[in-house]
Amino acid sequence: SYFEKNNYDKAFFFMEELFKNVSPELILWKDHYYTARILMKKNQGYPKLLDDLSSSEGQLQKDKSRYSAASAAEKAKLKPALDELTARVAKMKSDVVTAEKELNRGFQEYNKVLEMKPQDRGVISEMASYYNTFRQYDKAAKTMGKLIDPTKDDYDAYMRVARAFYNGENYKSADSVLNIVLKKSPDYLPAHLQVARTYYKMDPDYKMGLARQKFEKVIDIAQADSIKNAAAMYEAMGYLGYYHMSKDNY
Repeated sequence: SYFEKNNYDKAFFFMEELFKNVSPELILWKDHYYTARILMKKNQGYPKLLDDLSSSEGQLQKDKSRYSAASAAEKAKLKPALDELTARVAKMKSDVVTAEKELNRGFQEYNKVLEMKPQDRGVISEMASYYNTFRQYDKAAKTMGKLIDPTKDDYDAYMRVARAFYNGENYKSADSVLNIVLKKSPDYLPAHLQVARTYYKMDPDYKMGLARQKFEKVIDIAQADSIKNAAAMYEAMGYLGYYHMSKDNY
């Protein structure tokens, strides 16, 4: 009831009371499932907390540098704000640690559900979605991979796995998954475009030109319908323009 009312602190409290007081053999899969969902919702602000912490840490470094270079009189004026920001960053770090512990517990509860209901696609899909939301991209990709039926040409499913690896900067794994798609469908444009983006991430300063041929391949395929595929062609030509400029090939 508290979960439905969005009071996740109380919902979690009562689930903990249940686990403490009920014999393990009487625990249902739904008990683990609700605990997992409660902890996911309870910590839904985690991604924003990470962003705020990163921003505040950057500001703190700037303020510390400014404070170090200041005169004695200026330091007296700057210190209260610096102390306040230092305390705020410390609190954010503590909140991140707490959230991560609870999220890990939540994913453990999902796994307990799967022990009781193996291969439940709904639970696996929900886990993958939350892994992605909470920026655990490698785990998101591997969990999404469990949903793929290798006997079917579900290119979107493969692409979701590849993008998760890409977001987690696991570019080799992303490339491997994309090549599975291209073996099944050699002219599948979204896979070629994602391959090119992946190779660009592995060579962002254009030194080796790893993505050059990949983006040229995008143009070769996309130009069959240059109106429908305009965005892909624009991205490819943008890369190639910068690449050739970096090589003084004006």
